[in-house]
Amino acid sequence: MPLRTLELAKMHFENGQGGSLRGRTAAILGVTYRAGVADTRSSPAETVARALLAEKVRVRAWDPLVFPWEEVREVEGCREAAEAVRGADLVVICLPDPGYRSFLPSLLVETMAPGSIVVDPWNMIADGVGAELAKKGVRLEVFGRGDVPGPGAR
Repeated sequence: MPLRTLELAKMHFENGQGGSLRGRTAAILGVTYRAGVADTRSSPAETVARALLAEKVRVRAWDPLVFPWEEVREVEGCREAAEAVRGADLVVICLPDPGYRSFLPSLLVETMAPGSIVVDPWNMIADGVGAELAKKGVRLEVFGRGDVPGPGAR
């Protein structure tokens, strides 16, 4: 599924936002292969990061257990989630860490700008937050769910 994230982001910017991924900023949240484990080997986040970098996207990453991210040095490591998310055109939740639920929804609602996209392969973002993001003009893509409201939904 990591490359599905790239497809969704490309379609979002090429079809709906009048541009391409090139020159955009992406935030990857969670770079380990499993929540609570500081091991990045075989992490899907690396696939996402490398694919975005190949598209000439500026990539920032945050994980509470990993700094810096040694495997992908081209990615800007952030010490705080807010530092990674602020100003991002694309946010990818790469790890379903239960600890993210306490702060991530409000962080996304507060910081995401109209025209941006959040890709949530883990269904970490609740429906109410998805509706708030949609009201702001932020697209939320949750894998396996077609019922999440898009931008402009009431």
